[in-house]
Amino acid sequence: MEHLEAAKVMRLEKFDQREWDAAGKLNKPEFQCPFIMKYLRARAFQTDAVILMEYANAKSLDSIVKDKTKNLSSGAYRALSKQIHIKAENIMMHSSNGSIKVKIADFGLAKVISEAQMAVTALGTPFNMAPELLLGTSPGNNKVDMWSVGVVLFQLRTHEYPIQAGSILELTKKMASGRITRPTSIQDDQLWNLLTQLLEFDQNRRISAEQALQHPYFTSLQAQIEVSIEARQIALNAAIAFQNGDKQISKYDLDQTFTASTSEIKTFLNMNPEAEQQKILTIRLNQEQQNQQPIQITPQNVKSAITKFRSLNINNILMNTINLIREEEMNNSNKENQKKEEENKKTKKKHQRNIQKRYIEKKGKKQKGRNKKMNKMKHRMRRKKEIQKRKETPMKN
Repeated sequence: MEHLEAAKVMRLEKFDQREWDAAGKLNKPEFQCPFIMKYLRARAFQTDAVILMEYANAKSLDSIVKDKTKNLSSGAYRALSKQIHIKAENIMMHSSNGSIKVKIADFGLAKVISEAQMAVTALGTPFNMAPELLLGTSPGNNKVDMWSVGVVLFQLRTHEYPIQAGSILELTKKMASGRITRPTSIQDDQLWNLLTQLLEFDQNRRISAEQALQHPYFTSLQAQIEVSIEARQIALNAAIAFQNGDKQISKYDLDQTFTASTSEIKTFLNMNPEAEQQKILTIRLNQEQQNQQPIQITPQNVKSAITKFRSLNINNILMNTINLIREEEMNNSNKENQKKEEENKKTKKKHQRNIQKRYIEKKGKKQKGRNKKMNKMKHRMRRKKEIQKRKETPMKN
């Protein structure tokens, strides 16, 4: 399916440079992950900032959390649980080839501390914040993210926060008590054990991401049994596509335990994400065929932003931003191609020099060998002449 982009529009004073730095860091090859939203470009204008990012066609996890009329199947719940991070309303979902992937779209808790590390800051929604940040008992480390993961997993299963409070003061008091009550809706003992380890009040005892993924809730025989037939078929289709040369297939597409089917998730969305995306592409194609300005961005969050800031003509700003980005990407692509051509020329010249050098060296060795052979022949000829001369010279009495 053709590539689409989404836009995040905000007042300039709300633009967080740390979020942008973190997103840029996560776009680097060594940090890239299919479950993290790619931030493409940002532009600051007089009063507003526009961030272009990867398009996610299936709303957010919050759609599932808020729908209390139904629950995810165990297989789909596990698959999404292995993918998610941070808070539900900022975890978008994207459907492709019948499979749902989450897309983390909020880096407000992250900042870059070095070229090889990420760290967290005491920002974010209080209900998602780890107790050490909310209570100020510790500066926090990467374990604060694991608390946030625990909150989202709790929400996905119960449709409620693990700690419910009507105010920050009440939330702080309940956090200080260090207790979370097991709801009757969580019947699975292994799931509850996982949640208690993620929602551990002592950050030193809270499990890491690696430990969470190795928890029996994800690795047991029961976990394999509860993978749906549809999820197995989607993973099989991905394997066939991979064998046929599809480079878009990742190792997660091939793993059925990471697969949540679109057919199940769309019951929470009341829409078909892939069909909606196709409608957008069709509209854009029709616009282009009519020689009109193409629609480059149409996600719902941009529509609401355009309505809010209509007096500022945000629509034109977005289109100008897109055009600038297209132009930049084209220039960068041309520069990269030129750089590659120059490198190829240098490599070719170096290769030719090496060949020439090896030829000269080989030729020199051959010549040296011929000279040595000639010298030996001359030496033998001289010896032969000397012997012949002795024979012809009469011996003296």
